[in-house]
Amino acid sequence: MLTIKKYSNGKLYDTLNKEYISKEQLAEIVKNKKKFKVVLSTTGKDVTKSIIEQVAAATNEKNEKALKPENIKKWIGNQIDKRINKILGIMNLPTKDQINKLNAGLKKLAQKVEDLEKIHAQKIARLQKEQSKQATAAESAAMLDPDAVEIMSMNHNA
Repeated sequence: MLTIKKYSNGKLYDTLNKEYISKEQLAEIVKNKKKFKVVLSTTGKDVTKSIIEQVAAATNEKNEKALKPENIKKWIGNQIDKRINKILGIMNLPTKDQINKLNAGLKKLAQKVEDLEKIHAQKIARLQKEQSKQATAAESAAMLDPDAVEIMSMNHNA
């Protein structure tokens, strides 16, 4: 039979394995139906029954917390998400997170395209302005000297 000493600070000591154990470990011993007794370290008095009651009460509290509706809903939601992600992985379809990342990337890309279109439009406007100036200069020159237009036209085409 396993003997466990209970110290005044609440610690439990397994005399067989020569180590301290937690109440969770003691709960496992109870669950596995191992024979044991708990004695006070100072007096040797058997307190097995009261310790089992304490362990049972602590286990019930944990079970009650686990069985609250909001915890159950959260657990079910997590299980569903895991299964859906697993199925999507098998089907080689993107998950919600992957779709969100793709959408964010598309937004950045669209912004870059828009910026490039603005730069392109500015360059076109600048070129048109330069061509307009050249055309105006050519017209002015033609008014002054018709032969100069012919020369400018030849330089421009070359």
